Amino acid sequence: MRQKKHIVDVLFMVLLFCVFAILVLFVIALGARAYQTNINVAERNFNMRISTFYIAEKIRQNDAGMPLLLSSVGDSAAIVLQKEIDDAFYETWIFVYEDQLREAFVQQGMSVSPTSGQAIMALKELNFEQREEGLLYISVRDMEDNKSELYVTPHGSILEDGH
Repeated sequence: MRQKKHIVDVLFMVLLFCVFAILVLFVIALGARAYQTNINVAERNFNMRISTFYIAEKIRQNDAGMPLLLSSVGDSAAIVLQKEIDDAFYETWIFVYEDQLREAFVQQGMSVSPTSGQAIMALKELNFEQREEGLLYISVRDMEDNKSELYVTPHGSILEDGH
């Protein structure tokens, strides 16, 4: 009788340990899933913001009083930043082509095609709009259709190309 009770006690303890181990693994799996979700959301938000901040920083770097030109390359909106280097004028074109944010640096007057320049990062859509005198609205849409917006006030004027 005593032997049976001892076996039942041992089986109960082993069963209790197994239940505890399964619950611990379940909690760890839930925590890992929550962590991965948070990492994915943070990465998506970072990528969305980095594209708008990249464009805003390019505008600020170019802010020597030269006008910004709102234009287009192919079917995509583009912004043209003008700069004078050693008595020659150059343009930096920023636009989206084939789901890539692109930047092309050319001598002023040269044509820019959609395949020009260097791919910077994946981006589905890019729009620029002058909202008020001297206030530039920038909106981007990533590959997962998330949207980010930013307002920038450049020192120079904002001109529209009319393409």
